Amino acid sequence: MADPAQGRTIRLFLVDGKPTGIMTAEIGNWSGKIVIGGRADLPEIVRRPEAGKTGVYFWLARIQPCRNGSKCTSEKAIPLVIG
Repeated sequence: MADPAQGRTIRLFLVDGKPTGIMTAEIGNWSGKIVIGGRADLPEIVRRPEAGKTGVYFWLARIQPCRNGSKCTSEKAIPLVIG
């Protein structure tokens, strides 16, 4: 594992060319790939080659006001099961 004091490079790819659409991300020297997209993008995401590999998860978060006026998230991880 890299020394946490050293910087890392994250490479983003905008699949459809829009920053609000599906994105993939890769961290240098790491074999994993991250796929980011909204709920409406799910049908397209499951057709991607990454969806057939181990460890694909979707993180869902709803931003909502907290009691003190700041923003809070309610997160849930859903493992993607193919086939």
